[in-house]
Amino acid sequence: MTQEQPPILNQTGPVYPQQTDPNGSAPKNKSIWLFILVVIGIALIAGGCVYFYILKSTTDVATKTDNSPSPDTTSQSSDKLVLRNEVGCSGNNLFVLSTVSGQVPVDAVGNYKAEFSKEGAQLVFLTNGENKVCALATSLPEYNGKVNFDAKSTAETLVFQTIGILSTDPKEAKERLVMIEQLPSFSDLNSYIKTNLPKQDMASLQADPNFDNLLQKCIKEAAQKLGKPF
Repeated sequence: MTQEQPPILNQTGPVYPQQTDPNGSAPKNKSIWLFILVVIGIALIAGGCVYFYILKSTTDVATKTDNSPSPDTTSQSSDKLVLRNEVGCSGNNLFVLSTVSGQVPVDAVGNYKAEFSKEGAQLVFLTNGENKVCALATSLPEYNGKVNFDAKSTAETLVFQTIGILSTDPKEAKERLVMIEQLPSFSDLNSYIKTNLPKQDMASLQADPNFDNLLQKCIKEAAQKLGKPF
C-alpha cells in the first residue's frame, strides 16, 4: 500500500505531488481540485464584471450630475430687459426711473439693476438724458426688479393706469394686465406703438389722434369688462 504524501504549501495554495494508483492512472483528487479552481475562477471573473458594472454606473451618474446645468445665477445683463428697437427716444441714453432706486442707467445691452415696490403694483418710467418719457411698464413684486420695457409693456400700462382700471393690489393688478392683453383691440394698439414709438417720445406719440383713438378703444373695452363707467 502506497503512503499518501502530504501537500506542499506555496503562495498560491496547496500543491499535491503527482501520485499514481497501483494501476498507473492519475489520482482522482486532481480532477476534483481542478474543478474547484475552475469554479473559483469563474466566480472571480463574474464578481469582477459586477464590480466593473457598478463602478461604471456610478461613474456615469456622477458624470451626468457634473454636466447638469447649474442653477441660474446669471446677472440681469443676460435678460435684455429693455428692447431698444421698441421704445422711444431712439433707444439712446436711457434710464429707468424708480421710486426706490432713483434714476438707474440702462447698459449697452439693454439691461439695468433696480428695485421697485415689494408691496404692490407700481408704474415705472423709462426716460432719457433729457427727462423725456420713452416707454412705460408696470412692476409687480413677483418680478423681483426684472421689469421689461417694450411696446407691449407700454400699451398695457397706458390702459392699466386709467382711473377705474388701475389697482395697486398685486393679484388684482396681475389679473387686469392679463385681461388688457386679451382685449380685442389690444393687438392694434400694441402694433401701432411698436411701429411709431421708436421714432419719438411718449409725449409726441400721445399727441397723435390715431394713437389716441386706439388707446380709447382699449380703455373702453377694459372698463366694460370690469363693469366700470367709461
